[in-house]
Amino acid sequence: MSKRITVVVAASLLLMTWFATAQFPDNQMTLKAVNGRWWVAQNDITKTYFVVGYAEAWAFFAEGEFTKWFPAGIPYGEIVTGLNQFYAEPENLIIPMPQGIWLWTRKANVEDSAQWAESVASLRRYLRQVVSAPVGPTPAPSAPIKPPIQ
Repeated sequence: MSKRITVVVAASLLLMTWFATAQFPDNQMTLKAVNGRWWVAQNDITKTYFVVGYAEAWAFFAEGEFTKWFPAGIPYGEIVTGLNQFYAEPENLIIPMPQGIWLWTRKANVEDSAQWAESVASLRRYLRQVVSAPVGPTPAPSAPIKPPIQ
């Protein structure tokens, strides 16, 4: 019974995530995941919640592979600061959040800086080939965005 509840909860969360991501502007999505443009548009609280949720999901589903994909033992605020620095470079804005966190984890785990830089450059080249999104900051909207219900 417990396993069934876990599957239902996981499926519900996945469905809610799918509905939520359907609402993001196209330039804030890369390969169906939010990217650096989404990250820089968020406030610090939203960023922290995202990092906490991402960490909890990996801890639940990774079963021993957690530290390969997420920096264990590093405070969430430091991770947010690191991702802010990573996405401050306009050429990184196209990189999806899961890959951005993974790359930052590799850097935080003291990977050779030259090897890390080549990994980032390689991912950028790949994404430019498969995604037609422009590289650079998100342009300001031409008209004020109005909430759907007033």
